[in-house]
Amino acid sequence: MQTGLNPQGKNGIPRSSFPLAFAAEGETVKIVLIRGRSLRERLLGLGIHLDNKVMIVRKQDGGAILLAHDHDRIILGSGMAHKINVIRC
Repeated sequence: MQTGLNPQGKNGIPRSSFPLAFAAEGETVKIVLIRGRSLRERLLGLGIHLDNKVMIVRKQDGGAILLAHDHDRIILGSGMAHKINVIRC
């Protein structure tokens, strides 16, 4: 018999996940979900995959986010950042 809450939510996505747009500057997060095939393909082309860890370098008032991944820096708009779910590392 298993006790406690299941840490996995709907479709195997961790319940503790949240949109990348809500991560704080300086925080390192792990990507657990990318909604939308075209966004997923665009990120794959930039070298961003599920289970990658990224660091939030800077956030702008308009919602744009500057990410650090490996030795690259990538800017995402607010709409993209809301379609990517992450968990804290």
